[in-house]
Amino acid sequence: MTAADPYVYWSADQIARASDCPLTAVQTHWPMVAHELDLCGIYTPSVCIGVIGTTAIEGASTFTPVREAYYLGEPEPAESHRKTLPYYPFYGRGHVQLTHRGNYEKYGARIGALWGQSDLPLVEQPDMALDPGVAAAVIALWFRDTRALPTSSYPEGYSLVQACEERDWEWVRRLVYGGSDAAGAQRIAQIETDLGPAGGAVVSGLPVFDAACPAIAQNDQWSCAPTSARWCLTAYGRQPSEQWVETSMITENVVSTGLGLLNASGSDLARWFNRHYGEFGFEASNDASVSFDDVAQEAQAGLHPLMLGGRGWYHWTGVRGFDGTHIMLANPSPGYMGVAQTLSREQFSFLGGFSMVRLTHPEAESETPPPPIDTDDPYAPWRGHIGSGLIELMAQDSTLPAQRRSTWLPLGAPAPADVEEAYGQNGTRYYWLLTVGRGHRQKPD
Repeated sequence: MTAADPYVYWSADQIARASDCPLTAVQTHWPMVAHELDLCGIYTPSVCIGVIGTTAIEGASTFTPVREAYYLGEPEPAESHRKTLPYYPFYGRGHVQLTHRGNYEKYGARIGALWGQSDLPLVEQPDMALDPGVAAAVIALWFRDTRALPTSSYPEGYSLVQACEERDWEWVRRLVYGGSDAAGAQRIAQIETDLGPAGGAVVSGLPVFDAACPAIAQNDQWSCAPTSARWCLTAYGRQPSEQWVETSMITENVVSTGLGLLNASGSDLARWFNRHYGEFGFEASNDASVSFDDVAQEAQAGLHPLMLGGRGWYHWTGVRGFDGTHIMLANPSPGYMGVAQTLSREQFSFLGGFSMVRLTHPEAESETPPPPIDTDDPYAPWRGHIGSGLIELMAQDSTLPAQRRSTWLPLGAPAPADVEEAYGQNGTRYYWLLTVGRGHRQKPD
């Protein structure tokens, strides 16, 4: 194998699993990106992690070159929005969202020099930045050439390559995004963990269903179905972005912003799972009509996540288990029509009929069910993911965590970290100083 081999460090399947992007997109675009990184002389495992993470984040988990605001819907209303931007028509395009006329001119010249030819006419033809080969060259050159302002410690400026080699994912996001992006930095750190050592196997292996995975709150009235689908995937350890899930479901006519889920039987949801995750071994199916006992029996087995939608409820939710009396939910809108995070037989009867979708992974499922959830402990879903000190502070304030897992600071730094932090649902930031063993609160203004 040579350094130009796109899979010398990780396979296409490993990259797709870790980045939570479509395998076919990785197979199409990663070889071009790897080739350009090699041309730039920066084709190392650390830089590859930074580039893989950046491509996943900037492309909203598509792993393809995209236009700025494409997720609003093409051609409209996305194009009307872009025309309001002060830098139109030089809006973001590509893997790294190349923006502003000056950058189009600069990278047209840099690509020409890299390829040993005349400058590319990116100013005259800005859509060239969407060409897969051009987009690959832009992101490679961006990583090769981008630096922060000079400091006494870094007289030439802290470079993107240095940030990658030091696993400083916070600064990788700053130098790409142009500002702080804690969620993006955390995602790259997770991609690093899931990829494992270069040339090695994916650390995560077969997916394991975590029934205790906290519910995800929906952000729009119509988005209960895509949000519950995200919970099912997250409970398996996947990391799909909200933007990608909602955009793909809208584009594929699974949901609409006016009506929500368009097929109440759940069949389109099951087909959506199979289209996008079948290549990873997942299989989804639906039952158009289910009874309380049907749901309870399958949920109690605890082998895989379920989704449940009620005709009289006009709402979809994740299902995590059954406690002998109640169906235990991962409800994206707790409190809606009197349902919190459990569903009784009486509520089921009142809000039905119900349809169900199951997301399975046959290879990963076993005959031994996972341990039951402690229903008497409201913090059980977060234990092991958020430190006991932070949970104790939140319990004193009678609030639950707003994050699935805590954040360790400084982001990307080698263990041990100095600070653990997590936000509560009350908006308060809770942080634990490991250097002194003490926790604090920072309340919202």
